[in-house]
Parts: sequence; structure tokens; C-alpha cells
Amino acid sequence: MKILLIAPPVFDFYFTTHRMEPLGLEYIKAALENAGHSVTLYDSTASGKVKTVSTPPEFAYLSKFYGEDVSPLSLHSGYKRLGDSFFRIVDFIKENNFDLIALSSLFSPYHPDVENLAAEIKKVTKTPLSIGGTAVNAQKKKIAGTTNADFLNCGNGAVTLPILVDALAGKTSFGEVPGLIYRKNGEIFMNEPSFEPAWCNGLIPKRENLRYFRKKKIAKIVFSSGCRNRCAFCSIHRDNKLAYREISHIKKELEYLLSIGAEVVDIEDDDIFSNRDYASQIFEILEEMHEKGLSYTAMNGMTVRNIIPFAAKLSKTGFIKLDLSLVSAEKSVADNLHRPHGI
Repeated sequence: MKILLIAPPVFDFYFTTHRMEPLGLEYIKAALENAGHSVTLYDSTASGKVKTVSTPPEFAYLSKFYGEDVSPLSLHSGYKRLGDSFFRIVDFIKENNFDLIALSSLFSPYHPDVENLAAEIKKVTKTPLSIGGTAVNAQKKKIAGTTNADFLNCGNGAVTLPILVDALAGKTSFGEVPGLIYRKNGEIFMNEPSFEPAWCNGLIPKRENLRYFRKKKIAKIVFSSGCRNRCAFCSIHRDNKLAYREISHIKKELEYLLSIGAEVVDIEDDDIFSNRDYASQIFEILEEMHEKGLSYTAMNGMTVRNIIPFAAKLSKTGFIKLDLSLVSAEKSVADNLHRPHGI
């Protein structure tokens, strides 16, 4: 089958361009291609297009913070669409014939925008449309009742989408697709999801459209899934068991990234270096690859508690940027959110 995967544009006051590589969709693309399908990945934000759009009424109170500021000290101003327009995406769909279209929805605040895109897509095609990602995992019951998509996918798309394609081809039933949410005779059905990590079957996805960070090519990687923290605002710990990749497999992927010209690798785990024994092995590989030219960032899931045992190794190993996720310096706020990290 011919399948289109879409990483949608983002609507916000700002976003971090070098973090927008759609790694999850790249894993799904690899899994579908391994199953013999033809896959196109439409990466909406790869174009770098930015357009100021009307600020939603819900954000009117933020105008005093995000007013127009052209001074050298300006941070962010104005509400924007970051990435290609819906019209451009819909035109691409009209110009091509696909058997399945799949949209990524990774964050609950952005999901309404994904649904708006889905509505525009359904105006021009009868091709089955699926939406999946952590936003769906987090609020599947709420989304199932209002979605514009034909299907919702919970869990790991690299596992579920190849089976959904089989179901569309009549090779299996929709009831056998893990994590599939679908309608039948007006009733909504929700299959039990699989949160098996995308990398568990040895996939190393081919990378396209590498972004730039400090004028160097950057690519994402994950070493683990799940998180030991139990923060109230996050669904990762609820849906993903803590699991770690084989060290040799990580080294193989780092070697691949180096071979395609990546100079910086961003570690996107949700709880980086929480397992000290495993982290010690990782650092050996990171240092070896740093000597060959790779540097590293950690822009997600990094906490002081996890890096204290390795503080002396960070620079030597090749780390050039760490983003520490404090969440709140106010203890009462952190406690209410079940956040175990303080100032």
C-alpha cells in the first residue's frame, strides 16, 4: 500500500526548530517499509516556514507577555503557525493517491490543531485517516468521541500501523489491531494497546531533513522508554514500562548517524541516566563516539539528581548542552504535581 505519514505544523508563540525531527514517524516509516509498503513522510516543520496567525481567544490574557518587541532583548512575540499551511498539505494529498494517511499528535495542547487539519483532509479525500501519538494515549476516551479521523491509534505506531494496514487489506480484523480505536455500527471500540518500544525489533530508522543546532547537523536518539517519575501532568509513566535498549544497538545507531553527517545527537529519553549501571555503560559508548566526532545534548527528561554521579564525565564525553526540567521551584506546586525534584 501507499501510505502518507504527516508531522503536522505547530501553532504556538515559539518552538525549538532543532528539536522537531519526527523520530516517532521515522520509526513507523521503517516498520511499514520492512513490511513491504511504500511510505512518504511529510515533515511539515522541515520547511522552516513561520507565519503570524490570529491568537486564540483562550490566550488573550498572554498579550502583555507576548506583545510586539523588536528590541535586541526580545524573546518571543506573537502567535504563529510554525511549518507548512493546511492548504499546502491538503494540496499535496490531492496531487497523490494514498491508501492510508496517518497524522502524529504528540501533545494534548496541540491536539485541537491536529483535529482541524484532519477535518480539512477529510474534505478532499475518502482515504482512511488515522491519528496516533502520546496525545491520543493521554486522552483517548475524550478524543474518540469527537475526532475527525477514521481511526485512532494508541501505543507504539511502529507496532500498530503495519497491522492496521493488514486490516484495511482484509488480511486481519480491526479487532486484532493493538491499540486501535474505531467505530462500527455507531459504536466505539477500543482495543488493548501495545506499548512495546519502537526500537525493540532492532529498527534503526533512516533519517531525513536533519536540523541544525549551533550551525551543526543534529539528530535525535532514544536509549530507553518510560520514566521512574510519576508527575501528574505526564502520561509517559502510565503507558510506558521502563525498558532499556541493547548497548550494542545504540552504538550501531550512533555510527549510522555519524555516517550520514550528524555532528550533534540529542538524547530524547524521558528519564535520562536514572539507572546508574546502565548509564555507566552508555557513557563509555558516548565517549568513544565523541572521539570520532559526535557531541551530545539532552533537551528532555534531564534532572540534576540523575547527572550528579556523572557530572565530571559530561564535558569529557562530549555534552555541550543540558536542559534541566525543574518544572517549578515552588515546593507546594511540585508536591501537588507529584514532582520529586526541587530547587
